[in-house]
Amino acid sequence: MVADSGKARRGDAGDRVMKTIETTVNGRSLIVDVEAGKVYAAGGSASLGWRDNTGYLRVCAGKNSFAAHRIIWESVHGKIAEGFEIDHINNVRDDNRISNLRLATKSNNAANRKKHNGNVPLKGVTIHKCGKFQASLKLGGKFIYLGLYETAEEAHAAYVSKAISIHANF
Repeated sequence: MVADSGKARRGDAGDRVMKTIETTVNGRSLIVDVEAGKVYAAGGSASLGWRDNTGYLRVCAGKNSFAAHRIIWESVHGKIAEGFEIDHINNVRDDNRISNLRLATKSNNAANRKKHNGNVPLKGVTIHKCGKFQASLKLGGKFIYLGLYETAEEAHAAYVSKAISIHANF
């Protein structure tokens, strides 16, 4: 995606000095402010992009659109290796500051997601048909059963313990 990643330079953004990288994406010259997580057209002052229906910022270059977080990551670190994704550490999809981005496998990235649904507001916990709280997690596309517990907190503790041992910091 990012062709000839450029040199870092210091530029002016209002009253703050920003660290920028000049880069080219699909033939379009861009300036990336890595500390603020913004992408600008070369010579432009307004940040580019729009929030797509999943909450990620996208930037047009030619006839294609690209995820802003990928442009920012590749501007700093180079091409993303096959099998890896960019994870937003704080789970805020439009927070593209380089300090909030990290390389992750699909499994790592999934481990960092918030709980989205269900009757129990704790990640890794569901109510089993017997009425107890079931702890489980997903690894490599398969669910791992962690047991049934009397309380949601006990089930969540089992989930957290196993998730830390498998996913480390994610």
